[in-house]
Amino acid sequence: MPITHDSLDGLRVLVTGGSRGLGAATVRRFVAAGASVLTASRRRPEEDSGARFIAADLSTQQGVAELG
Repeated sequence: MPITHDSLDGLRVLVTGGSRGLGAATVRRFVAAGASVLTASRRRPEEDSGARFIAADLSTQQGVAELG
């Protein structure tokens, strides 16, 4: 995802599935650009990405309701 300006300061981003793979890479990119990031997934990320983490299983109606 290209970022067209120097900073995303003040932007708040929610990344679902941000504990590994593409989701984790997305989290790192937004954090590096200065955004405030919240990530939600079933599993805690293995490394500290600088984002806040909320445990949530978004494959269920209950998990979606709990996140909201």
